[in-house]
Amino acid sequence: MEKNPADFDVRSADSPKNEALNYALRVLSASPKSRHQLKEKMLTKGFAESLTESVLGRLEAAGYINDQALAEGLVHRMASSRKGYGKRRAAFELKRRGFGPDTAERALEGLSPSQEEEAALSLARLVWEKSAKLPEPK
Repeated sequence: MEKNPADFDVRSADSPKNEALNYALRVLSASPKSRHQLKEKMLTKGFAESLTESVLGRLEAAGYINDQALAEGLVHRMASSRKGYGKRRAAFELKRRGFGPDTAERALEGLSPSQEEEAALSLARLVWEKSAKLPEPK
């Protein structure tokens, strides 16, 4: 389903559902969130669980929440960053951020052994360069 801003014309927060939807859209406009992260934020803000689930379902159906795409993007960024995370560290981060095991597994399938090897070499080079700048011990 395609995102249509007109479907979410909630300028007047005269109902709890509109208020919850407004809040969720504000949170998502700041940065992408997983379903779990957004749910935690909404519950912490004081929205009822049933209302939160309803809003999350609506946002998922409209494509505003896509855990699989978000997880795949995170894995790609973690593997290609200077820190060069491998599969184990990426899996830990996905779990920490509330992604389900199936979502995490599918996202990690996109990380090839050669990418992991390159990430490890990149990290080793970084550590080597930093240690070369240290003064000699006396």
